[in-house]
Amino acid sequence: MSIVLCTLYEGDYHHGVAALANSLASSGFAGELVVGVRGRPPAWAGAGAAGDSGPVTLSATPALTLRFVPLDTTMHLTLFKPTFMLEVLNEHARDADVVAYIDPDIVVKCPWHNLAPWLISADVCAIEDVNGRLPNTAPLRTLWRQHFAAKALIEVRAIDSYVNGGFVSASRDASLFLTTWQRLCADAREIMGEDAGLHVGHGTSLFSTPDQDALNMALMVTDVTVGLADPASMDFAAGGEYLSHAIGARKPWRGRFIRNALGGTPPSKAAKFYLHYADGPVRSHSRRELSRMKASQQTASLIGRFYRRA
Repeated sequence: MSIVLCTLYEGDYHHGVAALANSLASSGFAGELVVGVRGRPPAWAGAGAAGDSGPVTLSATPALTLRFVPLDTTMHLTLFKPTFMLEVLNEHARDADVVAYIDPDIVVKCPWHNLAPWLISADVCAIEDVNGRLPNTAPLRTLWRQHFAAKALIEVRAIDSYVNGGFVSASRDASLFLTTWQRLCADAREIMGEDAGLHVGHGTSLFSTPDQDALNMALMVTDVTVGLADPASMDFAAGGEYLSHAIGARKPWRGRFIRNALGGTPPSKAAKFYLHYADGPVRSHSRRELSRMKASQQTASLIGRFYRRA
């Protein structure tokens, strides 16, 4: 079965796309990464990046191609994920059996041949969040069930896991899951406001984390097989070997490692893996800049051995 990968970005997140591409090349992935971009493709995408219309293609390695696709949407990109995954299946990769979305602040650490079988083992695959347990009887799920009743959605699965929206795969046969997730993202915008993004309202609200809540709701009401991995699979816990996800506002490509360490926050494991994979074959940083960032990270890690926020 063939797998196509996709991601979404705007602004300086192009640095994350470059590191993601490099990690895929290192993992042995062969195929296409479809990159939805708001604005122009980055300069490192090469010829055509300065244009403002139409896809731009970059051969990162003989086996890995990046296709930059312009986006025409005003919504927060986190809520655009299911729409883009459907677009990839229906327009950009019509022969693919599975589409996997990967956030641009994630890198792949493991050999691709150790991850790919999981992606074809179930209709939908996802990874538990930092706080990956949300009991089936939790108060938040009670709110979700009220929403299901109002929208004529029928619960088909009891689940105790809460998954992260940074990595989600869906088979072509499970397109109903994607359209359901898409519909619930639309509900989130209707209820929480057109500008709904990563976090909205109180943590106990119906859609406090709109795209992730919609994703987890879709898992409850769509009759598909589901493959789940634990939080360590994204380096949210010790012992992770698959992916590393640089969550939070302190993105590793923005540096400031020493300043953050002096404030009690040393470089994360994900930041260290980002710097490792930022070193080509796709380069979004100059060699000098990357060398300086690595030195800063090493110094900050040393500071972190003695000084951490309580």
